[in-house]
Amino acid sequence: MLSRLKLAWRRNRMMTAAFVFAVFLALMFAVRSVVFVVYWSDPDHRDQRLETWMTPRYIARSWHLPDDIILSALGLEGMPGRRLTIEEIARAKGVPVQELEARIVAAAQQYRSRTQ
Repeated sequence: MLSRLKLAWRRNRMMTAAFVFAVFLALMFAVRSVVFVVYWSDPDHRDQRLETWMTPRYIARSWHLPDDIILSALGLEGMPGRRLTIEEIARAKGVPVQELEARIVAAAQQYRSRTQ
């Protein structure tokens, strides 16, 4: 195996480097996927109590909701940019964190009642 890699390196360095890079990327995404599955399979990470450090995407994953449900509840539809925490969103909108939490809970209940 190693001798074939050396031969390939001597014959065509660009293609060999591209192949090694592609294998590295595939392994990286495989490991990332396994970590993701293990993390979200843990019951401690499901339906977590809302905290100010959480991002809308984290809440959506924890509560098994589509991202757009959470973003809609927070009034952030179609907003690209960095990941804002619930606390940062509340401060930017000038509302208490508890109000945003109430919106999220209401949106989650409404979504779950529609899908059941």
